[in-house]
Amino acid sequence: MSLKAEIKPTNIIRQAVLMMFLIITVSTSGIAQNDTIGFWDFPPSLHKTRFWTAAGTGAVAYTGTLITLNELWYKQYPRTSFHFFNDAAEWQQMDKAGHMFTAYFEADWIYTITRWTGMNRKSSIWTSALVATGLQATVETLDGFSSKWGFSVYDFISNVGGSSLWAAQQLAWDEQRIRMKVSSTYRTYPEEIVQGFPDGMTTIRERTDDLYGENIFQSFLKDYNAQTVWLSINVHSFL
Repeated sequence: MSLKAEIKPTNIIRQAVLMMFLIITVSTSGIAQNDTIGFWDFPPSLHKTRFWTAAGTGAVAYTGTLITLNELWYKQYPRTSFHFFNDAAEWQQMDKAGHMFTAYFEADWIYTITRWTGMNRKSSIWTSALVATGLQATVETLDGFSSKWGFSVYDFISNVGGSSLWAAQQLAWDEQRIRMKVSSTYRTYPEEIVQGFPDGMTTIRERTDDLYGENIFQSFLKDYNAQTVWLSINVHSFL
């Protein structure tokens, strides 16, 4: 893979930011209930206090996420009219696998939240899949108005693929028998001197530190060379 390629900043942080949004929603929506329902139990019907607490917390976290994305990244580049960008050939499809994983993961977490509020099973499934796709589509839309990038149809298709993989299994089996998983093997790169971009000399290590991050935490999200995304099949659930 060419070292000329540049990872889109939103791809780097969207997983971390949106995961944080979900974690905040789960952790802060737990207001004590004055009834006999256990805190972690799913109510038999819609629990309005839980529902509006989760919805309100999610709305605040979502708004905060958009403001953060705008301040950290989009303000650095000129705005344009909405446009598309074809990135189908970039990163050997690893970023697309990341999009699928993120949407899958979001749908799985949101389902737990919606069931916790007392929404029925089918409503929770459709809500989770649509909200996960919508979260991802928001960032794609922001890309569409940035001169640096553009709306990627292939990213959007990957997002839909991830949430659909989750929803199809939940509808068919009421469980996830085939799960998406991700891992990253931390690696360091050589100090070999190479031609810099656009000019001058640099080392492969300096270039990869700039692209992939300087520590294991940044590398986990940014270094596509070191990532593995796979499907884990629970054979026992089929038997």
